[in-house]
Amino acid sequence: MINDPNSNGKDVLETYQQRAPKYDLTVRLFNIFAWFGFNISGWRRQAISALNLKPGDTVVDIGCGTGLNFPLLQQTDHRR
Repeated sequence: MINDPNSNGKDVLETYQQRAPKYDLTVRLFNIFAWFGFNISGWRRQAISALNLKPGDTVVDIGCGTGLNFPLLQQTDHRR
């Protein structure tokens, strides 16, 4: 059980490994709703753009889930 104080973290890792593929698929399916204004991918890009990152900046993504923001952060255009 995840909430077991005697757990060595193995349960957490197993739960994450089971849920991660489903999470990524579910989030990608939400892109269908972009036609109706529910555009998660667009919101991710807007949020990263709003950071106004410069070369050498550090980003700490708390609660990053499966890391869907990481590719967008790596692709940030620093030539602005």
